[in-house]
Amino acid sequence: MTIARFDFQRACVENALAEDGIILNVGCNNDPGAIKFLDVRRVINCDLHAEIMGVPHVADMLFDAARDRWPFEDGTVSLVVFGDILEHLSEDDIRAALTEARRVSRGVCITVPEDPRPEVLDHNGHSYKHPRGAVHQTIVTEELLRRALQDAGWTVSDWQVVEYDDGRFWGERTMGHFVEAR
Repeated sequence: MTIARFDFQRACVENALAEDGIILNVGCNNDPGAIKFLDVRRVINCDLHAEIMGVPHVADMLFDAARDRWPFEDGTVSLVVFGDILEHLSEDDIRAALTEARRVSRGVCITVPEDPRPEVLDHNGHSYKHPRGAVHQTIVTEELLRRALQDAGWTVSDWQVVEYDDGRFWGERTMGHFVEAR
């Protein structure tokens, strides 16, 4: 899996640090891109769970990015980073998360694979073995993501189609997207 996604996320955050406001690293997990360390006072790691499958997350705040009203005032956030998290949501939840991000933030940074693996969810959208959000449930195509961003009111400023995996991780070559929007 490409580490270029972390470089993209970090570049987005570094640009946002020139502005006022906090930066939300939503779906932070264990913060594999070390986003928090770019400015420990202004970057807030956020996640749905404090841990998944026995592995602790480094979340500063816990909330459901797709189903809760985020605990931030309108327009007070400089940037929301969705680093490899949107594929863990349903299409409706992707739209809801992007809409709530638009309410609180002036910018969004997204890295997302088009994971081609077969569905891992049951017919009700629940994982057979894992808590909600722990596994991929949506193949996030360019069309789906562009439509969801537009519906949420975002204007794309940078879009890159990238190779996420050369076949070693998911068994076939996998593409993905790096997106920045305002």
